[in-house]
Amino acid sequence: KEACAKCKDAEENWICLKCHKVFCSRFIRLIKVEMKMIKLIEIEIEAREIEIEAREISESFNTPHH
Repeated sequence: KEACAKCKDAEENWICLKCHKVFCSRFIRLIKVEMKMIKLIEIEIEAREIEIEAREISESFNTPHH
């Protein structure tokens, strides 16, 4: 059995299908919450990048061209 990436325990482990790391059942809830928070941060960053790009495109259309 592969050991948990967090606590090194080798009992009742599971593997994350996203990051492919092994974790134990004692940390399942905590790790799932951490991963969801990471995903939400990634989504927020992507949304900000899209907002910035949209603003730049909008400004380029509103700027008079010579």
